[in-house]
Formats: sequence, C-alpha cells, structure tokens
Amino acid sequence: MHYDRLTLDEVIMDVMSQTQGNRINFVMAPTRPRPGANPVAAPVLDAFGNPIAAPGAIVPARGPRGPDLSMVIIKIHPALRDVTLKETLDAMVKTASMPIRYQVEDYGVVFEIPPPEKKIYLTQLMKVVPDRVWAKVNELSGGIAPFDSNMTSKRLRAVLLKKGIHSMSDKNTRIFFNVENGQILIRAVEEDMPKIKEVISQLNSRK
Repeated sequence: MHYDRLTLDEVIMDVMSQTQGNRINFVMAPTRPRPGANPVAAPVLDAFGNPIAAPGAIVPARGPRGPDLSMVIIKIHPALRDVTLKETLDAMVKTASMPIRYQVEDYGVVFEIPPPEKKIYLTQLMKVVPDRVWAKVNELSGGIAPFDSNMTSKRLRAVLLKKGIHSMSDKNTRIFFNVENGQILIRAVEEDMPKIKEVISQLNSRK
C-alpha cells in the first residue's frame, strides 16, 4: 500500500476497493464551522460532500469555515505490506497533512477533523536572584542589554523559545521579569509550565 500525496477521499476509495468483500462503509464527516458562523438550512451532503435530495437539514453554511477534509493529503512512503485495516487507518492518520481522526461506528468508519484543543493557562510568580538571571539571559542572547525589566523580559521569552518551549510565541502568554526585585511573573500553557520553571531554575543557579 503506497500513496504519494493523494487526497483523503482518493485514499478512501482505494481502501474501499480493497475491502469490498467486507462491505465496510467510509464516511467523511462535515466540516465544523469556526466560532461565529451562522447556521442556515441547506441540502444534506453525502460522504464526499456532494448534495443529495434531502433539503432542510441545518448545517453551518455561513461565516468562516474550519479546515476541510477534502484538503487533507495522505503520503504513505515507503509502501506498507501485509497490514490490517486498522494499521492502514492509523497510518493514514499519522501521515495526513493536517490533524484528522477516525471513529468506528456501527454503520462504518467515520473520518473527521478533531476540534481544536482548548488550552489551559496558568499564572505563576517566581523569585530569582535578578542580576544572576539577567547576566545569563544576556549571555544566551549574544550581547549585553541594559538592566531593564522590559528588555530583559523580551530576552527571557526568546531564551524560552530557544529552549524549545514554542508555546511562548502564543499571544496569550505573558512574561515579565522585574529586575529590581527579582520577581518573574509568567502566564503560560499548563503543560509547558514545568519546563519553564526548570529553565528559569537553571538560569538562577550559581553554575
């Protein structure tokens, strides 16, 4: 089984052709709207987005829409051999060009784009030795900056990004390092907070 940048529906058609004896149905779930879309009456769509004669269903037809399953590209290379249907479906999900998932229902296998995960933010206050952290932040930033809270806060954010904490590019995160009293106020994604605290502890160490 080998797919070189085929669309999801093309891959599904090929998988269906190879599982005809099992009479398995594959369904592509309708695209979820983005927040703010206004639902209006529209025809029902079949598994591949084509209208069928059953008007009156309520679907989100106006407003900005989320990603479309028809945009998903699958690339499985090198070819898979002697794999089960589940292994095939798992490979499709892992190699998809955007996050997708499948669910096995009584009537068949349903592909859909999962809803975006809601991020949880935590706010914490850390106490450090200000001149020590300031010096190490400057060292990692490649130059000496003034002993200034705003400038050092920006550089500290850059250091966290360099350390692989990419969520610090999120506009909802906050970081303020008061170089006068050594307090660092951080608002960050919950799952990254332990790593952030670890990095700041390293900056605050004597080594």
